[in-house]
Amino acid sequence: MKYSDTYSPPAPVANVKLRNPETLESITNVPMLLDTGSDITLLPKSFCKEIGVEISETEFLELEGFNQGRSIAFYVRLEFIFLNKMFRGNFLVYEQDEGIVGRDILNEFSILFNGKNLEWNVQK
Repeated sequence: MKYSDTYSPPAPVANVKLRNPETLESITNVPMLLDTGSDITLLPKSFCKEIGVEISETEFLELEGFNQGRSIAFYVRLEFIFLNKMFRGNFLVYEQDEGIVGRDILNEFSILFNGKNLEWNVQK
């Protein structure tokens, strides 16, 4: 798998699939940053809207970044497919073009990050 040079320094990225569990409508190639520093996975709101999942107006989590900036992320219920493994449940959405795969998902895999060669691989 690859790193993206849109970040400085380059960072590991992946494309995931999102699926609406009620309609089975799905979208592939959702761009995600693999972020071992993030506790949680955050999904781009625009992709969730595209498959018609309902975004909660009352259930949310307040997020704080490293720069102490605060924002609100609302919950959605969907199926998240990453490395051929499905995760069902509640996920958070935010207003970005690219999502973040956090440790809540990454900890299910053994991944070797090879920054020197700008690639990452799943270990068996």
